[in-house]
Amino acid sequence: MLIDIKKIMQGRKFKTFLCSLLLSSTALIMGPTNLKYLVTVEDMGEKKKFSTLKSDVNEILSSQDIYISDNDELSVECSDHDMFIKILRAVSVNLIVDGEDKNFSIRPSATVADVLKSQNVNLNEYDSINLDLDQNVEDGMKIYITRIGYDLRQEEEEIDFERKTEATSELFEGEKKLKNQGEKGRRIRYYKDKFVDGTRVESQNVGEKTTKAPVSEVTLVGTKKKPQVKINPGLSRSSVGAPLAYKKILTGVATAYSCGKSTSTGAKLARGVVAVDPKKIPYGTRLYIASADGKYVYGYAVAADCGSAMIRGSVLVDLFMESESECLRFGRRNVNVYIL
Repeated sequence: MLIDIKKIMQGRKFKTFLCSLLLSSTALIMGPTNLKYLVTVEDMGEKKKFSTLKSDVNEILSSQDIYISDNDELSVECSDHDMFIKILRAVSVNLIVDGEDKNFSIRPSATVADVLKSQNVNLNEYDSINLDLDQNVEDGMKIYITRIGYDLRQEEEEIDFERKTEATSELFEGEKKLKNQGEKGRRIRYYKDKFVDGTRVESQNVGEKTTKAPVSEVTLVGTKKKPQVKINPGLSRSSVGAPLAYKKILTGVATAYSCGKSTSTGAKLARGVVAVDPKKIPYGTRLYIASADGKYVYGYAVAADCGSAMIRGSVLVDLFMESESECLRFGRRNVNVYIL
């Protein structure tokens, strides 16, 4: 009997072919008409026994309405009159990866690695899987693959400048002057990000680089003592503070003020500057002022400013003072104005 080996080899198992070949050879020697075979089929743990005159495994199974799917596996053992066929059915597995849950069947002898290969799924360097790759599959098995990756990124940010002060004797106490304008710097920070299934879950700073150094802001702070303004400090005065030598004396009402930056003559406002009616007391006239009762002494002054109350004649002189509270304490008083 001629047998097409190539065609037989295209069947499910070469062992099945050998067993069929053995039975067929036996039938040729002994004669097919009276030869019966005792067949035992085990399918998913259940056994079925029967006799048949057929020698081809596929025909034997078909005669018993037993059908084989693509991923089922057969193991066949046979002798001259006996055949044992064991059927292992395909198992159903789920592969959860890349946002998909794939369900499919695969041969029962497959491993987890075979599952990945059958679905063209590759594991990258940092990916994790819930099962060992050499583990055999089971029906209902779920295989989870978590994609883990790392990526480098960079962010540019500003660097705030430092603020410093420097003492200088070129400025009076309380005065400030900007020496250097501050400028912000820039730097690049480098991060290593961890991604799990496409979502960033961790970020680690792995370095930085300054691309522009910040420039410090420097402010000069004065330390020089302010000179004390003295108007005619060399004049002799009486025991009550009045000057001993003066041209004449004027008596009238005095008030006080503290606001403003300059005078009507352009002179800088400071203690010792007073406002007058320049027709009565010419600008530049040196004065000495004290209250008529001798309880308050304003001291030496110079006529350098003007005011409406003086022009109207309701006030003789308006005294400049350093603060509003000092003006309020002074209030409105009768004074003697000594013309020096």
